[in-house]
Amino acid sequence: YDKLSIATGKGGSNSAFMSVTNFQELCGNAQFGFGQIEVWRTHDGGESWQGPAIAGPEAPDSVANCGFIGTLQQTSVAAVGPGGEVYVVWQYGPTFTNVTSTDAKIVLARSLDGGATFEPFGVVANINSMRQNPPVGYTRARLNDHPRIDVAQDGPFKGRVYVSYYS
Repeated sequence: YDKLSIATGKGGSNSAFMSVTNFQELCGNAQFGFGQIEVWRTHDGGESWQGPAIAGPEAPDSVANCGFIGTLQQTSVAAVGPGGEVYVVWQYGPTFTNVTSTDAKIVLARSLDGGATFEPFGVVANINSMRQNPPVGYTRARLNDHPRIDVAQDGPFKGRVYVSYYS
């Protein structure tokens, strides 16, 4: 598991949701996939956890090529809406072949059953990934495009989902 994120239910709820990237086994090779977005849930204050629910299954190109080429899924973040709905946003892409692409997307999946299942993800935005081109002075050779999410809990925009991301 990589890039864990946790979100809690609002208003004294005992619910919490942890989203992770699972670099799973493909074709008998451990940690060879490009990432599957999974969500674990608790509704009793952390006494027990259920899951994972799959918000973003391993990309088809990664599965078809046994993880030798594929589309990265990484840096998921969860948020809980005022009605208990669960949202997860993450980076989908770039695609790794013999040359790494710069195209990527910020995608979002929603659960209306307390995190037990997720609807198919939708695209929030197409981005030009910074993955292989981090800013000057950054101390690593690569950089994930970390999106962030929140949901308005009250007021005139109650339930509105806000997503921020690099572009």
